[in-house]
Amino acid sequence: MGNPMVLSEAKTVDLAIDEKSVAAAEAAAAEAADVLDAIERQHIEADQQPKGTSLLEQRQLLEIARKRAARTRMLADRAKAARRLLDLEQVGNEVAQLAADASKPSTSIEAAIRQIAAGREALMKLCQEHDDKVLALIKRARDLDVEPPAPVGPRASSSHVAIVGNGISGRSGIQSGAAAVRRTDPKTAAAAALQAASGDADGALTQLAAARTVAAPKRAAHYFLAKNGRVVTADDPAMFADQLRKREIRELDDDETEDYLAGRFHGRGAAG
Repeated sequence: MGNPMVLSEAKTVDLAIDEKSVAAAEAAAAEAADVLDAIERQHIEADQQPKGTSLLEQRQLLEIARKRAARTRMLADRAKAARRLLDLEQVGNEVAQLAADASKPSTSIEAAIRQIAAGREALMKLCQEHDDKVLALIKRARDLDVEPPAPVGPRASSSHVAIVGNGISGRSGIQSGAAAVRRTDPKTAAAAALQAASGDADGALTQLAAARTVAAPKRAAHYFLAKNGRVVTADDPAMFADQLRKREIRELDDDETEDYLAGRFHGRGAAG
């Protein structure tokens, strides 16, 4: 094999020669071979020199046709190799153009990445500002001796305000009546930013939701006081029939139930 073709050489090759050119040249050689075979058969059958084109002349024509077909094949292969190089040159040109385009701030992937990063930074800042406001409200409420929520929600004796959670970390918050607001929390904010960057904006907003309306707890049919002072509930008192018989628990009366729901109940445990 010769040396591989290079681009400068490829630009001098006749690209018009292709497989169709080869097929035509090979067909001409095959036709010349058929003519020679016919002449030879005629010569053998007649046992004499045939008239018309001589064997020598036809053999020379066949040799020429075969050489032309071989050369056409060689030129077609060179043309194919040249087209490959020229096509690769075009690919290279497009690579260079794409690299140039990608380096422009207005259209590059880098600019999009920086935009996402800037959006995350802005989100984290907004979330921190929100969390600071929530913590400030929690501190004010604590300074005013806000009471823990009653079973039915914030107490009237604390203007229906109550702290939700520990008031320090995580998604802690503060509630006023049915309206509650909580911290976004840095970890939750970072996770939401990542979720938004992945394309799920709605999921990120749901994860980061800071405000909600708190529905009043459903009132149970029966309230029971255990020996340890814990109040338990049940819609069907039959489930506590054995404990009631053993006096391990007792049912709260209506006034005690109202006091318990309002956060005013301080009764002792069930009788022994």
